Amino acid sequence: MAIGQVQAPAGEAANYGLGACRGFHKRAAAGLSGRWMLGVGLLAVYVFIVGMAAGVGLANLLKHEEHETVLGLPLGALAAGLVVWWLWRVKKRRDGDSVALCEEGMIVTERGKIAPIRWDEIAALSQKVQTLFVNGIKTGTTFQYTLSLRNGATRKIYPQLERIAELGAAIDSEVTRRLLPSYVAMFDAGQPIVLGEFTLTRQGIARYGQLLPWEQVANVYPNAGFLIVTSRARSAAELVAKKTLEGVRTAITSVAGTRTPMSARGEVGWAKAPAAKIPNLSILLRLASQCQGVRFE
Repeated sequence: MAIGQVQAPAGEAANYGLGACRGFHKRAAAGLSGRWMLGVGLLAVYVFIVGMAAGVGLANLLKHEEHETVLGLPLGALAAGLVVWWLWRVKKRRDGDSVALCEEGMIVTERGKIAPIRWDEIAALSQKVQTLFVNGIKTGTTFQYTLSLRNGATRKIYPQLERIAELGAAIDSEVTRRLLPSYVAMFDAGQPIVLGEFTLTRQGIARYGQLLPWEQVANVYPNAGFLIVTSRARSAAELVAKKTLEGVRTAITSVAGTRTPMSARGEVGWAKAPAAKIPNLSILLRLASQCQGVRFE
């Protein structure tokens, strides 16, 4: 990372009382793609036709049919030109999108608007990480992060920023570090911890009214955009049935990079939920890792 990139928002960070700037992530450089140009061109043609039709209609309304072309062509060209200019302006403004990470928060710049966010203003972080496969071959991964603020507002961090995975990991680490102690204190005090579809208590982890005691929890982990919760197999018959089901699924689908089958680990699937719908996923994983296999008195 160039020194100039880190120092660029330093003045803004100082103005907002966010401390020193530790990293700067701007929108990834992108030229005029063929798809973007084609879309703009088709829209311009459509607007030109509509504008020309409006000019012809105006000429007929004024009973100057001989001036249809005189009014139609300039009006259509003007409308198309305004649309192209507006789209170009929007694109240039989005090219300035960035996130500056600071000691006490971050500065989010989106569409020319600057929004300082302090770490203590963040109530939750949601993560949507999707790994894309084509014919069983990994083709890429997309990242999107959503901040839920204590005042009820939300702020999305879009995937077009440079080093988005690094940025998301840094935000997740800072949010988790600051929020985890309060969650641990609540848990130790016997208060239920509600994170999306899951509720964590000293008795176990619950979902939709079903409780899995901690001593029966085998594993809690994210996989392919989902949070997976497994339980320990309660009998040999249950494990055999699980192996049979996994064999059928393997024969139907094949996905690169899958984990060791649950049955081979002596586990049975208990819950599967989209990770993107679980706020503060890292905190849930931290708490669950400390509790699974434990019986609280």
